[in-house]
Amino acid sequence: MNKRVWVVLVGAALVASGCGDDDLFGDERLGGNGGGGGQCDGFDPAAASLDEEEQRFLELLNQHRQANGVPPVSACASLNRAAQAHSEDMRDQDYFDHSGLNGSSPSSRACDACFESCQSTGFGENIAAGNSGAEGAFDQWLNSPGHNANMLRDSYVVVGLGRATGGGTYGAYWTNVFATGADASCD
Repeated sequence: MNKRVWVVLVGAALVASGCGDDDLFGDERLGGNGGGGGQCDGFDPAAASLDEEEQRFLELLNQHRQANGVPPVSACASLNRAAQAHSEDMRDQDYFDHSGLNGSSPSSRACDACFESCQSTGFGENIAAGNSGAEGAFDQWLNSPGHNANMLRDSYVVVGLGRATGGGTYGAYWTNVFATGADASCD
């Protein structure tokens, strides 16, 4: 049986319209209480760190941006938390969508992961499934005009990366959350 590889795109940058209502990132999961500008102390730094494949993806992304005359993006700790949590949620709940099963959106997840500028920042999100490695996920997005446009949008200055493997229909889930602004939560 052939396993299909799926890619979905948010066609345009999303502008955050509200934050903190869905509580995707409660105290137990990541050690904070979310809410974009709320009390975000206590997040486990490991929840925002990139694994080797995610770091490789960031390298590929920035090489691609540089080759196309676009400035590099920096990894953002709070957006990494948002991306990682969404990838894990899709894997664990066995779905594939930009909307969480709890109704969360890319911008609300960024807010709940303590991205403090979520009310005034534009967002874009790429999700992919079926490739566990950085090169495979990058190639999926590179070969999709809408995803490639997100990767090359020059207004994006930071990105959150998240990869979850070992479950769900597709075995591997990737999320990239792009933002037009950075704040202290990115450090």
